[in-house]
Amino acid sequence: MEAIDSGRSAIKEPDLDGMVSAMVANGKLRATQDGASAVPTADISLICVGTPSAADGGQNLSYLRNVAVDGPENFS
Repeated sequence: MEAIDSGRSAIKEPDLDGMVSAMVANGKLRATQDGASAVPTADISLICVGTPSAADGGQNLSYLRNVAVDGPENFS
């Protein structure tokens, strides 16, 4: 969140920092932990959470599930 809000991308891709910076500057991109207030007015929402490795070698999706549990009934 800190990177996005300061106009930087946590993902390293050519020109992405510039695009993120421009979108933050014009108010079209912001990061928040308060999905309930952001989702109703958003054109697009991205859930960005860690997906560490699970004991069986797969992905631990518990962080994603925790966000989803706060789901649609809170975002209407």
